[in-house]
Amino acid sequence: MGMKHKPHADGWQLLLARVSKAIDLEASCRASGALVRKRHIQDASTLLRLALAYGPGGLSLRETACWACAQKIADISDVGLMYRLRDAADWLGEIAGRLLARRSRCGTALGRRLRMMDATVISTQGTALNWRLHATYDVDGQRFSEFGLTDIHGAEKLERAPVVADEIRVADRCYARPDGIAHILDGHGDFVLRVGSRSLRLTKPDGSPFNLSAALERSTRSGGQDQRVLVQHGNNRRWKPRPVRLLILPKPPDVARRSRQMSRNESRRGQHRHDPLAAAAAGHLILITSLPKNEYPAAEVAEIYRMRWQIELAFKRLKSLLRVDTMLAKDTNLVRAWIFAHLIVALIIEDIAPQVGDSPPWAPRIKRSRALHLADHKNTAG
Repeated sequence: MGMKHKPHADGWQLLLARVSKAIDLEASCRASGALVRKRHIQDASTLLRLALAYGPGGLSLRETACWACAQKIADISDVGLMYRLRDAADWLGEIAGRLLARRSRCGTALGRRLRMMDATVISTQGTALNWRLHATYDVDGQRFSEFGLTDIHGAEKLERAPVVADEIRVADRCYARPDGIAHILDGHGDFVLRVGSRSLRLTKPDGSPFNLSAALERSTRSGGQDQRVLVQHGNNRRWKPRPVRLLILPKPPDVARRSRQMSRNESRRGQHRHDPLAAAAAGHLILITSLPKNEYPAAEVAEIYRMRWQIELAFKRLKSLLRVDTMLAKDTNLVRAWIFAHLIVALIIEDIAPQVGDSPPWAPRIKRSRALHLADHKNTAG
């Protein structure tokens, strides 16, 4: 007689085996203080299973306790489970961190590691409690590579993720700050950042004032601007100005019109006078980058920035598929346990998801664009 298949048990053992390759569950659980007394919950793997049932499993504390009792996994009350999960928040975060650390460092179609950085807000339903999940996303590997969790006041900044040598960090305008730029450059990485009309204090290479309004007018007439500027730091006298490229690329007329309307609507909602410079800037894509002009022409830098949608899509998957935004917990540590449990499952899903093709669909276009540019540069030099 053949052995009867147990899909749920087998699935749990496969998941447990994958997590155990990244971390010693028992040793780490004891070290973190998550399981000091083995009363009701006998081992670390059972505690992890309960955390995943409560978080991504979609069960309430009471439902999780009833399910655990019915399945003879653990005999514990919902209140007892709450205390255990609160104490396990740091341990669950450590598991997520170890799963991230195991991931190999992938190159990109550019020969560089392309990393997107962004953050998303996670709210406790029915309350004003908000949390901010900070993340870095590897485009070529199609997976998250860094996570950070703060309250809603935690600023979005480039310093939240360490620099990987030779990486290209891509982020939106809220990340365009002098200290973040220094963080990337000092770590021997490069960046592509969108900037607003007043995001940074910029000067010309000789230190004289830079007129953004005039540059926007020139961009409109010529179809784009690519020039060298210096990033200054208004609050740090010992700051060393950082040279960067400023790219100003006009948007298509219909897109520019919608962007200017959105800018006016934001001013109206904020009940402040509309800034003419902001209106002019809304009609352009404004980027700063440390990438050299002879290797990365303006069109390719803009193409790199537009890949930023991939981390936004990854956040949407996290919320729509794993329902991380359906959180009911209010206690700080219980909230952290909930979110870290979701991240553990998300990382495992990314690791086992089948790969479609040898490279992302955008890779051939970038490769061809860069190869043609380098060939033109070589012919011109010859």
